[in-house]
This record gives sequence, structure tokens and C-alpha cells, in this order.
Amino acid sequence: PNALMTWDATNDEFDFNSSLNITGTTSLTTQPLFALATATNQTTGDTADITATYASAGGTQSAVDINITNSPSVANTLRVIDISLTDAAALANTVYGMYVDVATANVNDTTYSAVFLSGNVGIGDSTPSATLEIGNGTDSIQFSAVGDITYVDADGAASITGPAGGVF
Repeated sequence: PNALMTWDATNDEFDFNSSLNITGTTSLTTQPLFALATATNQTTGDTADITATYASAGGTQSAVDINITNSPSVANTLRVIDISLTDAAALANTVYGMYVDVATANVNDTTYSAVFLSGNVGIGDSTPSATLEIGNGTDSIQFSAVGDITYVDADGAASITGPAGGVF
């Protein structure tokens, strides 16, 4: 009962009775602090499953809270979450880079799938130059933080299609 971690043979899992902190040293330069891998024969299930139940009232609860502080001596690229998926098989799979479902049964809830408080968001564009930019890096539609909408047309064949195929 006083152990930090115990084995639950019924559910085939470790149980923790306290928080678990993993802290690296400054000597970690290229190796991950924590790596999680599955056997090559895993056919179903989750590699990682985080389940949290909050019974207290008020406050802010986070199932996953990621905080990164960067203070390098040279410029670098920071990715807080880097998702990569390779489907090497020939089957017609359904693949999601990210799947978010925040449905709630509580009619009093205010529900958001995602909130981006700062920075630009690109869909189909890895270097967006507006608050939201949707395009292929050449042609795009841009939405600014003040509500301006700009259509960028690099090849001069601009068209904006309205409802039922009508052109504006």
C-alpha cells in the first residue's frame, strides 16, 4: 500500500498511488527522455491511454499538460507535439493525423474542440503568413486576426465559388 507502483494482474497494468515525475538531466541532447514503443505484432488497442477522473469542483484540470522552455544559444525548431504516421500497407485504411471528440452530455458546458491563443495556423501550408491560411503554399485564402480575408492567387486563375456552384 505504500509503494509508488503496484502491479494489477487482473487488468494487466501498473497502478500508481502518487504522481510520477520523469526528469532528465542537461546531458540529454539528442535522446528522448521517455520513449514508448509497442511490439511489432500489436494488432489492436492503444499504445498510450491516459484516463483521468476529476471529482473536485472548480479549477482547471488537464489530463496532459505540456510546458517547454527554450533558451538555446543558437536558433532551432520547436515542436511541442510532432505527429507522424506512415501506413506502409496496401489496405484502404482510414487514417487520422489527429482525431478530437469533445462531446459532452452536459447541456450547460461550453465546448471547444481546439483553442489557439497565439500564432498562425496553416491548413495545407507549413508556413502560414496569416492567423489562418488554407492553401497549398502557392494559392491560398488567408484570414487575419482583425477579420480581413485575402485570396492569394499565384497563377492568375482566381475564382471563388459560391453556393450550388455559383461564382461570386
